[in-house]
Amino acid sequence: ELTRIGVANFTLECGSHDSYNEQYTEELSNRILLLMVELGMLNAINTQLESLPKKFTKLNTYLAPDGGFINHKISAGDSIKKGEIMGELNHVDLSADNMNITANDEEIVLKISPTHIYYPGDHVYQTISKEDFVAI
Repeated sequence: ELTRIGVANFTLECGSHDSYNEQYTEELSNRILLLMVELGMLNAINTQLESLPKKFTKLNTYLAPDGGFINHKISAGDSIKKGEIMGELNHVDLSADNMNITANDEEIVLKISPTHIYYPGDHVYQTISKEDFVAI
């Protein structure tokens, strides 16, 4: 049971849309171990990190404003500025004008849905506000 009161725990989710990059496995493993130390699940360990761990409290989600094909102008991990074009929606109805999806704030792109075909309301981008992305 993952919700016991007073028992430190966490869950790792690995869904079919997650990406895998071998160069980050050791760093991710080290960060998980440090989190376990912080939660009191392990005694202190000696590990090296490339940077200080950071956290965020809110995930921003951008939805497809309409159905069609989206030409992504950004990549996961990119830093984007308020008003920057993240993607261009090309309507299936070719008589309709293309529509830009723009950033609402200074953000870091966390995830881009792994498709170019969208229905209205589909999740397209997930971002973290730079203001909310702070060292632990």
